[in-house]
Amino acid sequence: MSEAVMALSTKGFGICLIPDFVAASALQNGSLVRVLPRYRLHKRDVFAVHSPRRYTDPKLKRGSNI
Repeated sequence: MSEAVMALSTKGFGICLIPDFVAASALQNGSLVRVLPRYRLHKRDVFAVHSPRRYTDPKLKRGSNI
């Protein structure tokens, strides 16, 4: 989704709020310009909820550090 928002912003459809790692190349080549350089989002915690099972999918284990 961030890539789609960035694509619209680089074509002049407004400003966007996207992660630095998504915007890095566009900022570097000048197709995006940082308009509020001192503005930062608050950090958020992410929680994963799943039912206990004998077999847990390896992707879930890797993503949630169970």
